[in-house]
Amino acid sequence: MTEYYHEGCTGTFVVLDIADLNGCSWNWHEEIEIAVCLRGNITFFVDGRRCDMKEDDIVVMNSNAVHILPVIRPDNVLMVALVPPDVLVEAGLTTRFDCVTDATTRNSTSARRLRFDMARAALALRDGSTAQDLLIEGAVKTLCAELATQFPAPPAPETTPLERKHRDAARRMIDYMRANYNQKITLDDIARVSGYNRTYVSTLFKADIGINAYDFLTKIRFQHAIFDLNKTDKSITDIAIENGFPDLKALTSYFKKQFHKTPSEYRSDADGKVHRCGGTFAGSVSEGKRQGMPTDDKHIARKIDEYLHAPLYGPAPAIDAMQTYREANDDTNLQEVVDKIRQLGRDLSRFRLTRQAKGAVVGRD
Repeated sequence: MTEYYHEGCTGTFVVLDIADLNGCSWNWHEEIEIAVCLRGNITFFVDGRRCDMKEDDIVVMNSNAVHILPVIRPDNVLMVALVPPDVLVEAGLTTRFDCVTDATTRNSTSARRLRFDMARAALALRDGSTAQDLLIEGAVKTLCAELATQFPAPPAPETTPLERKHRDAARRMIDYMRANYNQKITLDDIARVSGYNRTYVSTLFKADIGINAYDFLTKIRFQHAIFDLNKTDKSITDIAIENGFPDLKALTSYFKKQFHKTPSEYRSDADGKVHRCGGTFAGSVSEGKRQGMPTDDKHIARKIDEYLHAPLYGPAPAIDAMQTYREANDDTNLQEVVDKIRQLGRDLSRFRLTRQAKGAVVGRD
């Protein structure tokens, strides 16, 4: 089965379910990351700034920006392009952007063009074009040009020596937790690595990353536990202990908070989606590697087609009003609302025809 995943001279392009990120739910890297939400509600913290994404929203993460997902929910899908800064430098373009859409901007002309370029790359993968590399390269370069002309960020202010010291300390703490998540870690341990006292560590970490150090550590443990649930036949108790949770109860409690189900229920749901064999995932997919979603996914295909056919100039299509209404009324069935509006329109037409017919009869009299 083919998947939405491509690596080339303009970087990496992938469509992924963020629940499959496992150990990669926080990161910083040299590439510029352009992310489009295809499904779900997703929250990023980018260099401490909170970005709440709904369907069709776009977030651009600049080179080496620390970005994390504080909550991982199932069935949240992102379309992502990771572009090396050199692609823009060689074209004489800026490499810093300010692009975070919301309800007021997600259907702007510029946002629709960005989604159109991303959809062109996805379409090349879905159709298995023989010119796939060229098509994706062209789409990504057009995407970069659109970003550079419509979403340039002001020059980054120079960081002070103290700010650089704090950033370095935060990254040391992250590296330490990542390497030792399966061990008992205390705040004193984290403070020792940072070079600051334990009282100041929590304030420093939250200011730089967006969440406190303990929540960040639990999140790393949780993502490794998800990987083991999906890809191995280990008992759930062993998974809890081996990934740093004090016991099964602690893992179950955190699991319910995140997914509203127990680890056992999650594993049962996942049995139809992953294949475990001999305790390891068949196909030897490594933990932390981004996996593309299958190109036969109907929802993704519909979103790609929607982006490709959206008007690139002029006002947003009328359907945007329905999407805004749906966001404001999560418990309302949108189709029922549409059907009622159409029925009201038919009733109004009949009423007008009746009035006209009565007026004609009175006129003849």
